[in-house]
Amino acid sequence: MADRQQRRQEKRRLVLAHGAELFYRQGYGSTSMQDIAIACNLGMNAIYSVFCSKEQICAEVFMEAHQVFAAEFNEILSSERSLAAKNREILDLYISFYARHNFLYEIVWQVLEGQIDSEIQPWTVAEIHDSFVRLVDGYARVLAVAQEGGYIRNDLNVRTMAAALWSMMSGMASNYAHGTEQLTGVAHDVLRETVLDMVLDYLKYTGGD
Repeated sequence: MADRQQRRQEKRRLVLAHGAELFYRQGYGSTSMQDIAIACNLGMNAIYSVFCSKEQICAEVFMEAHQVFAAEFNEILSSERSLAAKNREILDLYISFYARHNFLYEIVWQVLEGQIDSEIQPWTVAEIHDSFVRLVDGYARVLAVAQEGGYIRNDLNVRTMAAALWSMMSGMASNYAHGTEQLTGVAHDVLRETVLDMVLDYLKYTGGD
């Protein structure tokens, strides 16, 4: 039984590795389950015995990348740097992550929102949702500490602010990934600095932490 479970896990890792390689090399839309099966030297039945769809593979490839992002995100939060410095590093991290993995990010959320009709295992959906909630909650705790220290305004709902910052980061990362500066006529770096200044201004940040 243990050997069978081990072989199943090895098969899953093989499919994820080759699936990720194909997604990044030739694009998600141009990669089929058959392409992944051929790359893995497996039959279609073997592929479907561990993954129910291409979207499921994409979601789990995304989660592997996201776990690396989460580790770096939490490292920033736990550092002794100022809130202003943390905000800058978090935004830079988000932009860098989105630039590398934007197609995974977009496909996963299209599936979760029902824009793409496909099955993703419930536990994968729960893991994706929970991972984002944990990151937002982590930043909210950082804001709460700053609030208790008197470094930001005391009438602020830190959970709401954390969610708002996450939304702004997502928008900025999308701007970078899709080259929207050509449409707006405003350089990405100018927008980035403006967003960072706006956040600190809204927080009434004193810079004392």
